[in-house]
Amino acid sequence: MTETRFNPRDFISPPYKTCPKCGHETLGVLTISGNSNSRLCRDCWDMVNRFALPKLHKKIIYLDQYVVSNLMKLRIAARPIWIAWSQETFTLRLPHLLMKGERILTNRELLDYSPSYGS
Repeated sequence: MTETRFNPRDFISPPYKTCPKCGHETLGVLTISGNSNSRLCRDCWDMVNRFALPKLHKKIIYLDQYVVSNLMKLRIAARPIWIAWSQETFTLRLPHLLMKGERILTNRELLDYSPSYGS
């Protein structure tokens, strides 16, 4: 059985900056969370406290392949749910949501907007 060695330096990634403690260009990114990141030096293990990241302003509505595929089928014989859903969602709901621009929506959330879904 082969031996696998774990090296914690593998979790420190570029871009690298100058470490304030040792002066080497080995201060890399250790973690990135929703609103901050932290850096760690690969040579001296000096941890730089978390840096605040700028607040995100999401203005994207995500439609996955399942939704897009079924919307393309509207040109041919499609299930009635997709016809009803597309008419209501694309004429009434999406323009309003795009103007708000506050959320990324999944196809499940979009389907839940349609009162005819499941009928």
